[in-house]
Amino acid sequence: MTGRPAPLLFLLTGSQGAGKTTFCQRLVETAREAGWRTTGLLSHPVFEGSLRIAIDAEDLARGEIRRLAVHSDMPTPGTRHWKFDEDTLAWGNRVLTASIPADLANNKGT
Repeated sequence: MTGRPAPLLFLLTGSQGAGKTTFCQRLVETAREAGWRTTGLLSHPVFEGSLRIAIDAEDLARGEIRRLAVHSDMPTPGTRHWKFDEDTLAWGNRVLTASIPADLANNKGT
């Protein structure tokens, strides 16, 4: 027994365009303003005009951003339109592994 309460885990779902990313960005901003240590990943859509052409992943602790996926006619199996970058997936797994302990650890995927 460590004396620390078990971490809370929340699952945020919603349709495309519902505001999941915006909610997570504001939650991170609010936590940082309160002096919390924020870690994890936040994904950002990349647009060309009104078309979403890619997804970037941001390491919340370091601010590093990497291209996670691109819109593709030859998608990664199990996805409809996205070709995921294997190096970025491995990097993201390392970021998430290093994210604990934290006051707020975020894993917002698109």
